[in-house]
Amino acid sequence: MKQIVKYLLTAVLSLTFSGGMSWADCPQNKDWREKMRNEKIAFLTTEMDLTPAEAEKFWPLYNQSVQERDAAFKETMQSFNDLQKAVEEGKTGKELSALTERYLKAIAASGQIDQRYMEKYKKILSAEKIAKLYLGEEKFRRQQIHRLHDRDRSGGAGKGQPQR
Repeated sequence: MKQIVKYLLTAVLSLTFSGGMSWADCPQNKDWREKMRNEKIAFLTTEMDLTPAEAEKFWPLYNQSVQERDAAFKETMQSFNDLQKAVEEGKTGKELSALTERYLKAIAASGQIDQRYMEKYKKILSAEKIAKLYLGEEKFRRQQIHRLHDRDRSGGAGKGQPQR
């Protein structure tokens, strides 16, 4: 019975709290992104052992944090690319200093997002479930890396997964 409730909860959550992942805006990857997002929701819901009441409060907040992390990642990468281009073009002095500062600020801002959201999570989740969230995210990430590695070793992309 508990598994059925989790399955139904996951299905409802995946439809209700569609925040999307902005890291891959290519239309051909929408199905793949949606599938990945749904897998992550199911995985984290199970890993964290969320109750329906917790999930109702948690998922909108989590989706908001994902959007902020994605935006921070884009800014970090843009500032890195600008810095790299400036070095390659032989820029010096104030311009490089300003670009380096921008890059370091972007990295720092990115790191502050998780800290801010942890404080918000504390209002709705136990310390154990918050810990399971961060461990579950890493576990899911590693699982996906292994899945891609195994797919590449077996000779190409699987059904519904993008080519490299």
